Amino acid sequence: MKCRIYFLCAFLISVLIFSFSNFNKSDSLRQSDFIRRPIVKYLSKKYYIKADENKKDINTKLKKNPENKEMISKKEWMKITGKVSIFIRKSAHVFLYFSFTIFLLLGFKEINFRRNMEYIKYSIIICFSYAIFDEFHQLFSSGRDAKLSDVFVDIIGGIIAIIVFLTVKHNSIKRKGGIKYEV
Repeated sequence: MKCRIYFLCAFLISVLIFSFSNFNKSDSLRQSDFIRRPIVKYLSKKYYIKADENKKDINTKLKKNPENKEMISKKEWMKITGKVSIFIRKSAHVFLYFSFTIFLLLGFKEINFRRNMEYIKYSIIICFSYAIFDEFHQLFSSGRDAKLSDVFVDIIGGIIAIIVFLTVKHNSIKRKGGIKYEV
């Protein structure tokens, strides 16, 4: 019974991933705004953006203005906020695929794929396959494209899930006295 619940959770996360991939580019960018906006607001308190930049100013390093904020050009500001946005979006990929893989691991482990830890193999294969499918699906969404780098980011989420899962499993066995270490 537990395995059905775990696989249902994995399925629901896959539906969520699919629905996020269905958004066009502008809708997709808006999804991360609720996290991005507070970060940008914090950064705007730290940085002062020059209103009138010329080509010489673009290459200058950060300077202090009278309000004790770091002075940067509009181009530098756009670069900073762009990196924040990318970090948030990639973190969301990692989190979703981490969650997806954790539920796959729990489900497969529950149905006794214990021999040689086959549940890990099946979980990572499904995670990788779904990441490829998801990128392929994005080819059909308006303004979106498929990126091999996103598949790797998704797989990183799956690998982190496996590492966390095995660490928790190892520590719980160790606490119960099930592993004997020889020195």
